[in-house]
Amino acid sequence: MVAAHEKPESEYKSLDFGKVLETSLRYWITNLKSYWVLYFLIQLGILSAAYGVFFLSGTDYFVAQIAPLLGAQIPFWLITTASLSPLVIGLMIVLIVVFVINIVIQAILSGMVIRHTADYHVKLAPTVSESYRDTRSRLWSLIGSQILVTLILFGILFGMVVVMALIGFGLFFVMGFLGMFVGIAVGGVLMGILTLYVTVRLYIVTPIVILGGESAGGSLVRSWRLVGGNWWRTFGISIIIIILTGVIGIPTSLVLGRLMSSFWFPSLTLILIIAYIIVSAAITGFTAPLGATTSTMIYHDLMGRQYGPYDPGTPRGLHSHTVCPVCKRPVTSTERFCGQCGRELGID
Repeated sequence: MVAAHEKPESEYKSLDFGKVLETSLRYWITNLKSYWVLYFLIQLGILSAAYGVFFLSGTDYFVAQIAPLLGAQIPFWLITTASLSPLVIGLMIVLIVVFVINIVIQAILSGMVIRHTADYHVKLAPTVSESYRDTRSRLWSLIGSQILVTLILFGILFGMVVVMALIGFGLFFVMGFLGMFVGIAVGGVLMGILTLYVTVRLYIVTPIVILGGESAGGSLVRSWRLVGGNWWRTFGISIIIIILTGVIGIPTSLVLGRLMSSFWFPSLTLILIIAYIIVSAAITGFTAPLGATTSTMIYHDLMGRQYGPYDPGTPRGLHSHTVCPVCKRPVTSTERFCGQCGRELGID
């Protein structure tokens, strides 16, 4: 491998289905050496904060509605009060702040894993500090793209809920309550299909921001275009990874969650909660890098399928840019990457 600062002219090559999975799993194992501890410590801190705020509030109902957003599985019977005292309001604000911080940190970690994977794939010797530096320079675009994706998905859900209501209401006058349930079921299926379709089309937004140098909005457009003719391929790879992630993490979470909701002895419950926090953080450390690594390899594969490998020995026009869209450095039509910021230039 060469040093990370000696970045060579990288090229994208299409990979077969199995190769994408194989390289994703191989690089995931490599990334665990660098990122497992980071994910573990951050998740440990987030969950500890969620449960800590919950118990400081006097196990309040309102706080318990926010804490699960941070991954805290709070047994329903622990909720003893439902009052908006100044303390509870203050702790709710703390939880919301922690939630926002968690989103930013997770975005940074995901970007670091993506950069690490991409550099490793082109025979560089990436470091955590360099991956952090590169990700930090793209932070606002990264967060902006995630906000846009979230808004789009929420918009779809809201729209489909309206559709479900209209179909159910319409069939109610034709078939009674049976028609209403049929309408809701049909709307629910349509909502699920549309949400899945859009989610897959936007699956590689984050790698595009980190590796392609796109803006928040540009990353959505580019992901939509790249995945367009390869939807089933992208879906197949991602669903296998999701299943693998579930096999690793879901059984442990279900067992600990079940135990916490089954025992009524405070001392034992506290021990189980501590065990849940530690085990959940450990499992997150294993599973979280896998998704980012896989999306990187899917991006690499789709770029290779659309643009093909680049032979530096055969000058040819690749784009119409005269300056880099990101850093404004002058570029020629035969440059595929900006020599200053690394932005992929083969996109008009």
